[in-house]
Order: sequence, then C-alpha cells, then structure tokens
Amino acid sequence: MSTYIRNIHATGIYERIDLKQTFQSGINIIHGKNGAGKTTLLHILANALDGKYERFVHLPFKSIQISLSDETGILIKQTRTDQDVVITVQRPGTNQDIITFSLEEIRRNENAINPINITTNIVGTVKTSPKPVSLLKPPLPTSYFPAFRTMIEAWKPIIEEERSSQVIYLGGSGQVNKSTSTTLARRLFGLFVPEITYPSPRDISQSLVEEYTKATIKVANTNNKLLSQAFREIFVSLSEKHGQIDLKPEAILRQIQSIITRMGKSTIGEELIPDVDIVAAIRKSIESFQLAEGESTAANILDVYRRSLDEISRVQERAFDGIKRYLEAVNELLEGKKLYIPRTVAYHASQSVQIKFANGSFGELQSLSSGERQIVTMITRPLG
Repeated sequence: MSTYIRNIHATGIYERIDLKQTFQSGINIIHGKNGAGKTTLLHILANALDGKYERFVHLPFKSIQISLSDETGILIKQTRTDQDVVITVQRPGTNQDIITFSLEEIRRNENAINPINITTNIVGTVKTSPKPVSLLKPPLPTSYFPAFRTMIEAWKPIIEEERSSQVIYLGGSGQVNKSTSTTLARRLFGLFVPEITYPSPRDISQSLVEEYTKATIKVANTNNKLLSQAFREIFVSLSEKHGQIDLKPEAILRQIQSIITRMGKSTIGEELIPDVDIVAAIRKSIESFQLAEGESTAANILDVYRRSLDEISRVQERAFDGIKRYLEAVNELLEGKKLYIPRTVAYHASQSVQIKFANGSFGELQSLSSGERQIVTMITRPLG
C-alpha cells in the first residue's frame, strides 16, 4: 500500500487557530465553514511534505506535527520574536534538529545575486554534517492544484510578457526562468502558497507539439536510413549467391498488411502510415513479374520491404507511445470532444493542440470547461 498522511496536529496558526485532522488511505474530503482553515491546512501539508520548509517563515504558528502511515513523520516548530523568525524541523519523538534556519537567512539568500544555499545541520547516524535545505529529501512529494488555478492560467501569459527579460540567479547553476504561476499566486494570495508545479493547458500543448515533432523526426530519420539500406539489400537479393526464403510472396504480403495495420494503431498522424493500397499495388506488380524464377525473386524483394517496414513500425510505436497513452487517458474522460494533434504541427511551429468536437468542428484548448482543464492537467503525462 502507498504511504499516506495519517494525521496532522498544528497549533497557534495565525495565533488563533489549532488544527487537528485524521486521514484515511484513498480519497479524503475536507469541509468546513469559511475561515476554518481548510486552505491553510492544504498549504501546510503541501509545503511540509514537499520539503519546502523555508515557506514556514511566512506562516505564524507554534508547532506542526505530521504523521505518515509508514510510521515516519515531521515536526516543525517556530520561534517568533520582534526581530526574526526561526524554524526548527525535527523527527517526532526526538530532540534532534534536522534543520534550523531563520527568516533573516532566507531574506539574505533571496536578495543575493549569487545566493549561497542555506546551510543547516543534518543529523546523521554517525556525525552531524552540513547540507543545503534544497537537497533534503521530501517526506512525501505532493501535487498542489489550487482552486484559483483558472485565474492564474488566464493571467500567466500577460505576466510572462511583462517579465520576459527577468531571471533569477541560482548559485552555481546559471540562469533559470522563475516560475510565473508560483510567483503570481504568491503575489495575490500570500508567500505561504505552495509551489505550483502542474502544467497549464498551454504548457501541455507546447509539450505535446514538441514531443510529436521529435517523434516525427525520429521516424523520418529511420525511414531515410532504411531506404538506403533496402536498396543495397534488394540488389543482394537479386544476386545468384543470395539464398531463397521459404515463404511465398502472398504470405509475405499478408505479413506486410499486418504491419501496416499495426502502424495505423501506433501513430497519431495519418501521414506516417504507408498507403493502405500499397499491398494491392504490389500484388498486381507480382502478377506481371516476368523474370526467371519470378516468384522466388519477388519473395526475396518483398522480404526486404517487410523487414524495413517492421523496423519502422517498431521505432514509430516507441516514439509515439507516451503521447498516445496520455491522449487515450484524457480523451476517455472527456465527453463529446477529444484532444487532437493536427498532422501538420511538426512542420508549423505556430500550430497547437486542438479540441475536436463530436460534430467534426475544432476549437482551442481554452474552450475546455474548468473541470475538463483539471482532467487535462492532473493526469500525469507519460512522455519522454
């Protein structure tokens, strides 16, 4: 059974709220009056279980203890003065500090051009050694999907345009783009908001197009490679020294037809599937084959084509597998519509993933309802 949160006990939240909640394995539904602490509870769990302990300098509290079903857990304590806030993280039932840091350290780190990772004391089995907070293993990695996500998705492109030239610097790792969604969410709803790691529909569209383009190029390169190889093998098959295969041309044609059918199931774009009439055309050509021992020669040539086609089919199946599994999982949950990748996206960078409706019309991802966007983004995409 997967590890799950067994219970949480938090005291002194905002100096006025105590939270105590028990959970079960599977789905848990939290309900309560406005201001009872539902959102704060979710933020505590997301930040703590993801190991984002530095977030807790932005939440007034006394102590937070979280217990997991595997008998592990985490205890976070806060000491607050007029000058500073100190966070201490421990294992429940021990007095050993895993990490200790202050708000002042966090601020110095965030304001530095090349910040140094906050160094803390990590309790080992033999000795105490320094280690950055960012390298601590999260107790139980989570995914955070806030209720305000639709608003963030709507504003994100505008904010990205305004701050397209802004970057943050991480010591020793060069320049990286700052998370626009997380930054915007914290600007609107406070610095204790957990990191938003889910992709927006726009992000998913871009990623799918990139994956589709890579897969198309991979299949095309295989086609080019095998075309040259097939020419050489055909000439070898026509030589007197080449042995004869046991199968008749008709049997090989049936295998070719089976491979073409398999290719039709493994790709997204129809342009990657061989012409379905190719088998009939080959069969007609064989009937007029007039070379001596024409049947055996035809069988040798057909076998070269069959082996090349089989290799292309296997490469294509692997290249498109992740995209197909994601689309199938999402489309099974959409009603009257499905995600659709236009066959030309690999050649036109401006194109994007579309919605194909049951009546044959098309629309942009923005036409999805809020619930459908949840489906598109919450399903883990098995690409790569």
